[in-house]
Amino acid sequence: MNYIVLCIEMLLCFLLIVLLYKLGKKDGLFLCISLFSSVLCVMLFKVINVFDFDINMGIPFIVSLFILNNIIIHRYGMDEVKRIIITFGVSYIATFIIVMLTTLITSGEYNNGIYDVIFGYNLSNIRYFVGGVISIGIVMIMGSNIYDSIRKSKNNIVFNNVGSLLIILFIESIIFVNISHIGSYSVVELFGMIVIRYLIGVVIGGIGVIPAYFLLKRKDK
Repeated sequence: MNYIVLCIEMLLCFLLIVLLYKLGKKDGLFLCISLFSSVLCVMLFKVINVFDFDINMGIPFIVSLFILNNIIIHRYGMDEVKRIIITFGVSYIATFIIVMLTTLITSGEYNNGIYDVIFGYNLSNIRYFVGGVISIGIVMIMGSNIYDSIRKSKNNIVFNNVGSLLIILFIESIIFVNISHIGSYSVVELFGMIVIRYLIGVVIGGIGVIPAYFLLKRKDK
């Protein structure tokens, strides 16, 4: 069931990227970043079991954010990096604030405590939030420079995306898992979580090159 959820997330992300680009071009891509960032902020709170390791949901949204980052840089240049980071940060943090405020307004007695367990103030949820904003923010900045460097040395859409994703997804996995889970799991479990999270990201990223290639080959009208 967990694998089906990941597949549905992935297909939904790629479909929205293509659809919103067709509707709004550059603004559509930034709308995607804002939407994915907001959804991701909520998804990260949920942990699922994949290959006997606990993995936070939302990996397809993270990979899609990096793909969107690459598409925007390739098509519109490095000057857009600041806007990308601001769009992600504002959407992600605003969603977290709204969710936390809602937990104060919504009493647990009306939902049997389920809502509070998922979105309430507790150490693990705060760490997921911090891990997400730091890992994605840092890697977006790094990934922008990595993608731009690869593009300048070998201007091939597939190679550029695959090469940059292989690097930045590994860095993101290390940063997120350590911030979010260190102290709660053993070293072996942390290593397994990093590896599984990275491999899932690579598979999704490899598939995500298809819509990226389609959009980058397409000429704006």
